[in-house]
Amino acid sequence: MEVFETLKQQLMTLWQRWTMAQRVGISAAAAACVAAVVGTFIWATRADYVVLANSLTPQRAAEIAGVLDTEQIE
Repeated sequence: MEVFETLKQQLMTLWQRWTMAQRVGISAAAAACVAAVVGTFIWATRADYVVLANSLTPQRAAEIAGVLDTEQIE
């Protein structure tokens, strides 16, 4: 745990040496990185749905649904 304390102390020293403009720039860059990671996660986990078929008779729709169920396709 001493490593973390040393790292924390070094970061605090750097933070105190930076000007306000540097602090704002670093904070904005960190926020942009977090937003990019969150946005990428949301985009990557979102399901893309497309129309499989349209204008089907009820019988044909039931047949297709049965095949999809048999193949365990959701």
